[in-house]
Amino acid sequence: HLAVWQEGVLAMFEGRSRIDAMGVPQPVWDTRDFDQINAVIFQNHRDKSIDEVLQILHATQDRFAAKVASMSEADYQRPNPDSPAGTRMIQYIISDSYEHYADHIRWMQAIVANHTP
Repeated sequence: HLAVWQEGVLAMFEGRSRIDAMGVPQPVWDTRDFDQINAVIFQNHRDKSIDEVLQILHATQDRFAAKVASMSEADYQRPNPDSPAGTRMIQYIISDSYEHYADHIRWMQAIVANHTP
């Protein structure tokens, strides 16, 4: 889930389709209903092992961090042309990285606590 949302931001920064990168059909994306979008993400990845998920997460985090580090202040402040509200790119970085992790930390801790290797 976290990696998929970060992949979507990476795609946006790179000029690729965010929803294609996330594997979300356009009609679901258009609802702007995060529960529906996240349900699609879950279905797309539900059969992956924890090891696969962690590998994807770490690789995506590395690419995300490298991209953010390569951006200029002007890049951060640029509005997203696809956002009706003109949301600036920095907000996507914030909301799909550390704020997103903070939103889900309790769930992640519960998963780790209940995982038997």
